[in-house]
Amino acid sequence: MDFISSTDLFLNPLLKISNISLDIKGVNLKNQNQYDELISGWTAYWNDVFKLKDPLHPNHVKALLATESKFIKTAIGYGNNPKTGPARGLMQITEITT
Repeated sequence: MDFISSTDLFLNPLLKISNISLDIKGVNLKNQNQYDELISGWTAYWNDVFKLKDPLHPNHVKALLATESKFIKTAIGYGNNPKTGPARGLMQITEITT
């Protein structure tokens, strides 16, 4: 992860998050931009790995983080499906998906 995050692709992605505020109920506007560089870098990395015809835009990833965790990295969500376990983190990944 350290190597990838130091590459030019990661540090200078072609697609970057738009500089707009998300107006989502419950999302702290002060915290919503704290992951912008990481989101842009990792989105560029995975777009390069998968060579997508229509690359994923980092704005979509940011919107997912906002709706799933409200940018709270320690968020834990308990759904109705005991087979998957609780969802954790910014993207609310469940134990069964890891």
